[in-house]
Amino acid sequence: MTDTLDIIEAIRGTLRDAFKQATTDDQRQKIKDQLSDLADFQEDVILKQFEDAAAELKGLSDVLSKIIDQLNGVIGNFFINNLNAIAARNNLPVPPAPAAPAPAPAPVAGGAPPAAGTGIDCANDCSKLGASIKAAGAGFVGRYYRTAHSRYDALTFAEVKSLSTAGLDVVALWESASDKADHFAYSSGVDEGTSAYRQALLSGQPRGTPIYFAVDFDASSTQIAGPILDYFKGIADGFNTISGNAPAFKVGVYGSGLVCAWLKNHNLVTHTWLAMSRKWAGFNYSDWNIKQGAALPGLGFDHDSDTARADYGGFRSPQ
Repeated sequence: MTDTLDIIEAIRGTLRDAFKQATTDDQRQKIKDQLSDLADFQEDVILKQFEDAAAELKGLSDVLSKIIDQLNGVIGNFFINNLNAIAARNNLPVPPAPAAPAPAPAPVAGGAPPAAGTGIDCANDCSKLGASIKAAGAGFVGRYYRTAHSRYDALTFAEVKSLSTAGLDVVALWESASDKADHFAYSSGVDEGTSAYRQALLSGQPRGTPIYFAVDFDASSTQIAGPILDYFKGIADGFNTISGNAPAFKVGVYGSGLVCAWLKNHNLVTHTWLAMSRKWAGFNYSDWNIKQGAALPGLGFDHDSDTARADYGGFRSPQ
């Protein structure tokens, strides 16, 4: 009986972690419902004492299967994998739930990847600004995944959906203490890579699109080949760890031309976003997917403009 209660507590812990990562009221309510069902089952375990141990295991297995089935596609794969791991450790016959199909990038003419064009990047939530952004001639918005203690708004599923409804693509970036050279290290790469990956799952970012990780200062060659290299190796290992060595997302970089060129030449990134600072090393770098520029006229909030080439990593919420 103690073992059964321990399993229930492990499941409860995973659901609580998923609740903390949830970004919408609907996601949070579904997880609350599962926690309530789990509490009811725990009470049954304690009261009935399950005279037949086999029936006890079957009951627990049925509950866990139901939780996985109902929450698959609602909470991130990371948490679904945790629930399956609990089953495996305790010899419960719960097969892994089939992964929800990854939403495809928004269709455009001819079924091609998002076309080249003009966009913006912005530090704060743009959910209510879609119409004005579109009217200013932009076709996409760059938005950020962030740490929990950031003073800026992080990109969420609700924002992706709002911008998509306005006819805009979204491009995902990660930024934290990216303007500080001593922030970059292998450990911070693993930590931020896994954090960005989880947020991408929760936002509905489609498989095969990039997350651009910011290197927001004029890094020297020594810094790039040292701690920045280690940071991006950490991102790759974080992506592989959280995905079981099958990452859904690509790794990109936002930074100087020198940073972009070095990381792409060493196969650490697939996409590059050239920062607008002309004094930073390598500003003449030409192999960019996105290039940052001055603000667009007519938009009365803080932002930068951007020019994108085809297949820059834009996506929309599945309809």
